[in-house]
Amino acid sequence: MKKSILILFFGLVGVVIIFLLRAKLPVSNEPTSSQQIPTNATTVLPVTNTSVEMATQGQSSITTQSEPEKLLDATKAQSIAEWTNAIPNLKLRIHSKYVDSWGDAQASQTHCPNVILTGVNGNTVKYAVDLISIDVIHDQIQRTELHTPRMNIDEAKQLGSQLCNMLQLNPNNFSTWCDKVGNQWVDAPTFSSGNGASTFPDKLIGFSVQPTFNEINPWYIEVVISSKKQ
Repeated sequence: MKKSILILFFGLVGVVIIFLLRAKLPVSNEPTSSQQIPTNATTVLPVTNTSVEMATQGQSSITTQSEPEKLLDATKAQSIAEWTNAIPNLKLRIHSKYVDSWGDAQASQTHCPNVILTGVNGNTVKYAVDLISIDVIHDQIQRTELHTPRMNIDEAKQLGSQLCNMLQLNPNNFSTWCDKVGNQWVDAPTFSSGNGASTFPDKLIGFSVQPTFNEINPWYIEVVISSKKQ
């Protein structure tokens, strides 16, 4: 009898222990779906119209090329209209029944207009102009004076040598003068090239070097284009 009671007691104890162990097992909260979100997934952003437009604009700025500068050829200009079309700031200064004088003095040497001078051999010189003076008689240009900005002797020598070559003048006299005066303009003689070869047989062209009374840039070059019919 006692043996049966002990067996029943140990059986009940075993049932209680199993119940308590099952009650302590953790409950899983993971999704039952078989698909899992990868932790190292890469997010892909959509391409916007703005991005496409910026790329297109960038390509356009690379392929676009500026047009070459178109300059007036002062040695070939025949009418004042050619000058005013090229340099709108040119104004009529004096009007009389004999002559009309046009001119434009630049206030700043950093924004001087450029013109082209052409020789009979086809050589050209790009010429920056600080002052322009043009005399017109009966709508025909009779005399044109073109002054450069202020220069030191090295700048004057470089431009003057180009002008000698364009006008087919011997550059030795000019080079000797440059070496003699240097930047010492006080009491120094000026230089005159005389008339050179012209693209038009009825025109005379020459240049001179004059003082500016400035110690740093003491010289300027003046080109004169005049008609033989004056």
